[in-house]
Amino acid sequence: MLLERSCLSATRHNVLTCPPSTRVDYVKITIFKTQSHIEEAGHE
Repeated sequence: MLLERSCLSATRHNVLTCPPSTRVDYVKITIFKTQSHIEEAGHE
């Protein structure tokens, strides 16, 4: 658990050293945050 947490808060370079499943989660979270940010900007 702790390793996954540190991976999620790691830089893109460090994510490469994490387990593949954690990397996928990181990418999904990054995409989700980006989409949310874009949607918020569009509403203003």
